[in-house]
Amino acid sequence: MLRLLGSDGFLGGRMFVVGDAKQSIYRFRGAEPAIFGRWRDEFPEPGRLRLSENFRTVPRIIDFVNALFAESFPDPGAEVADPLAVRLSPARPNHADEPAVHFFWVEPPPPEAESETAADASKPSARDGRIREAEALARWLRRRLDEGWMIVDRRTRKPRRAHAGDVALLLRAMTDVWPYETALADQGFEYHTIGGSAFYSQQEILDVVNLLSVVEDPLDEVALAGCLRSPFFALSDEGLFWLAKTGDLSRGLERAADAPGLSDADRARACRARMLLARWRALKDQVPMAELLAAALDESGFEAALTCEFLGARKLANVRKLVETARGFDRRGGFGLADFVGRLRAFADDPPREEQATTTEEGSPSIRIMTVHQAKGLEFPIVVLPDLNKDSGSKTGAQGFDRELGLVLKPRPAATDLDPDLPGSGESLGWLAYRAVEDREEREEALRLFYVAATRARDDLVLSAGFAKPLDEIAASVAKLSPALNLLWERFDGRTGRCLAPLPDGWPAPEIRVVDVAGITTAEETFNRSDGTKLAEIVSAILDAPRERLAPPAPPSPLRFLDLETPRLGASRTARLGDLVRAAAVDPDLLAGADPEEVATRLGSRRTPAANASLRADAVAWLRAWVASPFFARLRNAPPPGVRPCESWILQGSTTVRGSCDALVRGDDGRWRPLTFLAPGEPESWAQLRASLSIPALDRKGLGPLGPSWLIRVAPDGKLRAERRDPIDDAERERLSRLWRTESAS
Repeated sequence: MLRLLGSDGFLGGRMFVVGDAKQSIYRFRGAEPAIFGRWRDEFPEPGRLRLSENFRTVPRIIDFVNALFAESFPDPGAEVADPLAVRLSPARPNHADEPAVHFFWVEPPPPEAESETAADASKPSARDGRIREAEALARWLRRRLDEGWMIVDRRTRKPRRAHAGDVALLLRAMTDVWPYETALADQGFEYHTIGGSAFYSQQEILDVVNLLSVVEDPLDEVALAGCLRSPFFALSDEGLFWLAKTGDLSRGLERAADAPGLSDADRARACRARMLLARWRALKDQVPMAELLAAALDESGFEAALTCEFLGARKLANVRKLVETARGFDRRGGFGLADFVGRLRAFADDPPREEQATTTEEGSPSIRIMTVHQAKGLEFPIVVLPDLNKDSGSKTGAQGFDRELGLVLKPRPAATDLDPDLPGSGESLGWLAYRAVEDREEREEALRLFYVAATRARDDLVLSAGFAKPLDEIAASVAKLSPALNLLWERFDGRTGRCLAPLPDGWPAPEIRVVDVAGITTAEETFNRSDGTKLAEIVSAILDAPRERLAPPAPPSPLRFLDLETPRLGASRTARLGDLVRAAAVDPDLLAGADPEEVATRLGSRRTPAANASLRADAVAWLRAWVASPFFARLRNAPPPGVRPCESWILQGSTTVRGSCDALVRGDDGRWRPLTFLAPGEPESWAQLRASLSIPALDRKGLGPLGPSWLIRVAPDGKLRAERRDPIDDAERERLSRLWRTESAS
């Protein structure tokens, strides 16, 4: 195709090709690095430009990569590689006077005195080594980050302390990711696994599926037990036992008010569960599934409970992603709740490739876990390459194809073969040749994957593996290692980090730090969720503690403080409505002409808890009056920059006041006008204080020149009212403050 596009002059400056054969890691999709090499060789020498300068990585990592891969990528037809052809040149300085490459090798525990039979039975497996490696690696990361691991900030180019969000674990495959997830969680790290198929197997998703199953089928006893035990209703195990004593769980739930043995707390929770489940069953055939699910999440407090759990932000994002999945199912039409539940259960048993919801952004506190393929083209301050001893997993079926050998079939074992599983049984010369070619190609692919992974690091690179044998035995049998570790052990002494391979003149010797893994003891202080003290024990200890006479209260401070940031309505429905209205009123999509219902639905789904249908309907009514007003039309046509979102301020005086306006709009005269939005039910005195005090506060903040301040509300007749508010004196401020306190108390 490229030849046809370039026609006769494709070698005369009409073709521009960029590529790196060393980073070809998609052989499983048919990629062949040799094709790029042959294509490159057709270009005349003056038309080739080697891009060897690396702007990403510190020199100490570049020195290691150059030394490690110097002879790994020969050109097609060449017996050995040209080190100069693969050498990278760093374009940024080192940021610290210490090694940036770390070897992290986890050996098996020393054998105890035991019989030979018992020793064979307790021989460490690859799985055991992987678990030990993950635990030691997580403890080491916790220690290094707590001690102050320094990196260079990508934006400011200045050194700073690293945090967990700067760390990325790059795996060859997600097959064995769980030991690393578990170990990171045990050390208190938040993490985000990118890719994979774990979404439908997450506990919070299973809890929602159980709830929907019970709403659809009240006699699903297994789902009912899971639903009652989940954060939806939080019954204790003892409570489930006493409910089930009546014969079955569903009957026990109906008789929960009189069930013997139930504690008062479990009885109240069971009665609440019975009431809510009945309400949702009455609703399920009247509203779309997404709306039913949103109502259940809102009325049960499930989302609020998730936010208090470990990895709460990710669990909350997963549940909201499931709501969007339900919304997509609704759009297809023709399906009911039973169909949706059946599909979710099928996905849990045979999961599709559906990754968990993304909550990580630049600066996020979560460690990222992904495959090397997903990381290609990305970069991270600290890259950890765990499980380096994992086998490449190359498998050949009963047939294959090679450009030189053609179609090759594996012969069936002959009837004369004593054991079909013995090496050589059922093989032919052609098949053996094909297997040899495949093994070589797989090894080269594994090394290219290793190269891509190592060059993702900006400041530090950690190479990690767990072994089933001591390092002394490993060094004596490197041929049995994975291709990555085989190359590493051939060119470096894994025990000391010393480079063993001869390097061209002028190449700096890489500096390697070999981590003393044995010194990372399990006795270090760690964050372990299973060791937490139960809330009941804490309450009991407080109640049993001896009463001591408290010191007299301190005299009141002469300083006074007035906080106008919230209307003091807690998490009430009115407060949530006001929060949604203020977010949507100056939303960029609304200003661009989007439908108010669409904006309210999108923003409402992001609140905690998510806005239900009734709350969204009230917000949409307010927004429609706002959009239909001449005031909104002037705001849309304001000269750029026409609108600024919420602007916070602090006003110092005899009373320190903290508050904000909900938006600033610039008029034709160039002056900013503060806007304050008032939702139905919110205290009017609170909004009047915010609107009137915004003028002097923003003026002192240096945002002048300022125009009048406007208080925007929707009257009972459904029309928008805009009230001009001027600055007020201290007496009026005190009057409104007292009125606000009275309104809040009532």
